[in-house]
Amino acid sequence: MKSKLEVFVTAAECLSFTLAARTLSISQPAVTNNIREIENEYNIRLFERIHGGVSLTPEGELFLVHARKILDEYETLAEDMGSFSGADAAARRVLAIGATESVAAGLLPVIVEKYLSLFKNRGINLKVMPDTELFSMLQAGKLEVAIAETGCDMGHDYGELIDFPLLKYRMVVVAGRKNSIDASSQERFSRTARLVKRGTGGVQLPFEKMLPCVEAGSLDFAIRLLLQSGNCFMQLPSYLADGYISRGEMAELALPASLQPEPHSTAEGSVALFTSALSAGKGYIENFIRFVRRSLLPGL
Repeated sequence: MKSKLEVFVTAAECLSFTLAARTLSISQPAVTNNIREIENEYNIRLFERIHGGVSLTPEGELFLVHARKILDEYETLAEDMGSFSGADAAARRVLAIGATESVAAGLLPVIVEKYLSLFKNRGINLKVMPDTELFSMLQAGKLEVAIAETGCDMGHDYGELIDFPLLKYRMVVVAGRKNSIDASSQERFSRTARLVKRGTGGVQLPFEKMLPCVEAGSLDFAIRLLLQSGNCFMQLPSYLADGYISRGEMAELALPASLQPEPHSTAEGSVALFTSALSAGKGYIENFIRFVRRSLLPGL
């Protein structure tokens, strides 16, 4: 069926059986026979003859949409199967991905490692930056995929970008397991606790008005600082904090109501994968999107 679809798509693009035959290096009767077999199989008419060539019927227009998708899947299938054997190493495809710092630290390591081990002829060029820069680069065609936190208060204009929800999270207040923070009163809490807050593009916490702050421009640096100091704490997305907590490196800091942050619209949010309309039609990008979504949403 693949060869028939290739003949049909070529004829549809050339709008001439003669030119399609030359393009494919086959005879014109072979083109005609392939088209006729498809028409008989589905009991439809794909082309109307006009002066100097042919034109697509409404059924032909719809069939062309499906035929292109199927051929693209054939191409992707060949790439993916070749990747398992390491075949065609010269055709290694590098995917340009962008991510926010939290996503890069909390979600991507395992996903990227599994993806690259499974698909041998794939590479990833990862850029980590604030979400506003990610969306600008994606819209400018400098990235093919971006993964970032989203929220109703973020105020971003996603323009023509296509988004695929990945997971929901809550913000968790965490501290080193050996911390000596005293939360019995605001006065003692203020004396014993120091907030490590994220730099540009990070969440601005109400705590910062109440406590002295240690400013950290990098999330990785902030986390290291937090682990090294018994009196430091910070607020992290649950998908990032959960890993530190499960490994015994951090503990969630339970605060009484009087010390809880003021209600903040970014206390909960979600993570989504974004791509542009132009990139979305590429088979290898769609495969990566499906791979990430199935990794994080096994039910898909």
